[in-house]
Amino acid sequence: ALLREKQRLVVVRQLVVASVQMLGLWSVVVEHTVELVVGKLSQETANILRQAQLRDLVVSPSGRDIASNLVQCLVQTYLGDNASTDAISNRLRQLCPGLYRQEDALSSKAHELLLAAAKQTKGGERDKMVAEAVSIAVQIAGHLQLGVLVSHLASCQAYPRVVEVCLAAATKRDPSQLAVHYYNNGEN
Repeated sequence: ALLREKQRLVVVRQLVVASVQMLGLWSVVVEHTVELVVGKLSQETANILRQAQLRDLVVSPSGRDIASNLVQCLVQTYLGDNASTDAISNRLRQLCPGLYRQEDALSSKAHELLLAAAKQTKGGERDKMVAEAVSIAVQIAGHLQLGVLVSHLASCQAYPRVVEVCLAAATKRDPSQLAVHYYNNGEN
């Protein structure tokens, strides 16, 4: 009986923590004008959000997906404005670390650097920014949205860096190199 009670308290604590983090995320969305942030969501996701209750956002997998999409929209707002993502990353890490991990903050910084590098006219400065972004990306290669990062690298014409990031991601996602084994042996 004591063990069951302890397990229930742990579950209640997890629910409270998840609720506080969702409310923290929502407070950041409100600070950035709800209509602007929600307007960046897909129509389907926005409709689901409009009908969702807090309970759904906190405990359901679709609620976590919506939270993830809201976080991405907040970061995209900063990237679209050519603003530093440091402030929003720190705020999200402070209020909802379960929804916005350190890897997410680093990914946002890498994207920010690559977007700035693409606009840079000086080759040396662009190469420096790309190198810094790739250095960050390699650290978190297993958690990257690889397609987006590769398109940013391609816009900077940093093709060797594309290969570097892809190889790092492959190593992180398949450390035992099973994919290489199956490829080399013609197995599907």
